[in-house]
Amino acid sequence: MDTSPKIAFHSVKALLPTACRKMNAFSSEVLRTRGGRIGSGMGALLEALWGYMMNQALSENGHDLEIAWFANNQYNDFACLEKTASWDEKNRVGELFRIEAKSMNVGADESKAHFDVLHNELHEYDSLLILVWEWKNIDANCFSPQIIDAFFDIAKPIILLRDELHIARGGSFVDADTCPDGCSPNDCLHHGEPLNAAGKRERIGGPEIT
Repeated sequence: MDTSPKIAFHSVKALLPTACRKMNAFSSEVLRTRGGRIGSGMGALLEALWGYMMNQALSENGHDLEIAWFANNQYNDFACLEKTASWDEKNRVGELFRIEAKSMNVGADESKAHFDVLHNELHEYDSLLILVWEWKNIDANCFSPQIIDAFFDIAKPIILLRDELHIARGGSFVDADTCPDGCSPNDCLHHGEPLNAAGKRERIGGPEIT
């Protein structure tokens, strides 16, 4: 039976607490260390671990879904597929929706950025996952990375908020009718690209003149 993107999205969202509990249990057993360095690259490992544990949760709860991992360095980290679907990531064949994962350590004084995908580049149920974690004592000597909070929801409303903040800071977006590169409105590749308050592009794909 075919699963709709809406049903698949809600299935994954409902199992987020289960996947996080599985992650913490695994971390307590396997990711044990004396001391816990904040700048350790552990966040990237936890993002990957989420995909494995979500797959376990989906299987255990009878869902014919799986989380697939993109091989290339791109905006999305994961795609949600039906297990029997053939997947072609170039044209999204077989995909129900995509997921971008971010991890944040509560002890690190850092921003988590690179959320620069354009609104029109997302599909309806493309989602954002945020894992908030910290190093916790699991016995007298050892620490383990533990998820203390998590967020999973559709990305488009968050992108609309991001864009409103961009405008409030003096930024703007390229209009195909007035592209700085003088593109034809019908062929402009820069429509919707962000420009900062100084009129400079904020993505590589912006107009060359900016």
